[in-house]
Amino acid sequence: METQAKEKDGGIWIQTVVADFINKSPENTLKNAANDKAWTDPLVAFSNGADPLYQEYKRHIGDFFLTPLEFFSQTFPSCPVAAEQLTVISWILPQTAQTKADLRRET
Repeated sequence: METQAKEKDGGIWIQTVVADFINKSPENTLKNAANDKAWTDPLVAFSNGADPLYQEYKRHIGDFFLTPLEFFSQTFPSCPVAAEQLTVISWILPQTAQTKADLRRET
């Protein structure tokens, strides 16, 4: 139970760091007169490196797709791990309403 609490705290910390980075970044702008933000709060999620979905991706995309374990093993060959020990962090930058409106005007 204590391990799960620590993992949850770590996940919250990562979500906070990513959100702070995006929300405070000078690059998060439409570069218009009002300096409107381009993105709202990022969506951050986690998955286990052993999730069977990664094998499905490889099957559909091709052998050049690296599973989390393959990617980690190639990047850190001297650090043997099991796929279950890896966590994949994904984040998405949702566009603001102003960004969407600007894009609609451009098309």
